[in-house]
Amino acid sequence: MKAKEAGLTLLLGAVGGMLVQALLSLFPPNTALAPPVGSKIIAASEFQLIDKNHKPRAAITILKNGDAAISFRNSANSSEAQLGMSETGIPKLSLYDETGKLRALLSITPNSGPSLRLLHADGKPRAWLNVQNNGEPVIGVCDKNGESGITFQLSNNNKPAVILRANNIMRGIFCVSEIGPSLNLLDEYGKIRTTLGKTSLNSDKGNEKTAISSLAFFDSTGRLLYKLP
Repeated sequence: MKAKEAGLTLLLGAVGGMLVQALLSLFPPNTALAPPVGSKIIAASEFQLIDKNHKPRAAITILKNGDAAISFRNSANSSEAQLGMSETGIPKLSLYDETGKLRALLSITPNSGPSLRLLHADGKPRAWLNVQNNGEPVIGVCDKNGESGITFQLSNNNKPAVILRANNIMRGIFCVSEIGPSLNLLDEYGKIRTTLGKTSLNSDKGNEKTAISSLAFFDSTGRLLYKLP
């Protein structure tokens, strides 16, 4: 009986050895996991830094929207700052409050240049700063709906202007042009209906420039109705 058990053990050992040799021939040791010789690239979808309590505090990752980002988190694991690059190549820096809501966004877009957006906790913008691609700086203050209410801007020829909007329609413009200061009031369609100060008028007498104390009224087509003096 013992001879039979010994023979069975030898047989199983031989079969096991053959299986090991076959597996080693298919998957040589240190071949599948070894990096390429001379490689300096580490590939991963996310890298995390954790604190002493093993909570993630910083990460390099690809977000769900496809943006590549470096994120920094507080001990409560809510994102407080994020530096990223969109799939279309737009760099941006996002700052969050303690509840994880976006409150400030710094970005550079091909169409509008560098801009800074300041947001309320409800996610709607309340103020912004922008330097347009033509070099003109613009500062905007928004209403509770996130629509632009007051805009301060300075053109490249140093003509300052303050623009007032309601429901995203211009209703008032105070500016200083090459002929002097003027205040324009617009109707709900964005048409100038009243002008106070220096302006250029097209009347029956041709093009004329009004005095700084002039008050002019226009109809909806821009035709002069009355001017004083």
